[in-house]
Amino acid sequence: KQGKEKPQTKDQADFSITRETAAGDVTVLVVDVTSGDPLDVSDRLKQKHAPAVVIVGRQENGAAQILINMDRSLEGRGVHAGDVIRDAAALLGGKGGGRPTMARAGGKDAARLPAALALAERTILDKLG
Repeated sequence: KQGKEKPQTKDQADFSITRETAAGDVTVLVVDVTSGDPLDVSDRLKQKHAPAVVIVGRQENGAAQILINMDRSLEGRGVHAGDVIRDAAALLGGKGGGRPTMARAGGKDAARLPAALALAERTILDKLG
């Protein structure tokens, strides 16, 4: 019996950029991931669109996940991913947190994911604006 090979997320990821907004020199992306690793997807998009903030949403089994991944160069600009994600997580009926440049959250209310993504995006754009 052979062991299962771990899928290559670069080839397996399925995602779409739902919004792309410029905040001065920073690109803010809102991304819907349907399969693959949200962190891997956000890392690749962050590098491709640098300097960038990538806000990723994913629904799975009725629950929702949200992830914010920011370019390190934005650390001193008043945006803390962990703070932003906590407010977004509350909309999902969950909790979250993280570092200044990367944070994750999850919640049980997947129907509220679009509102949580919009809140995170609006907060980040306001702070970068």
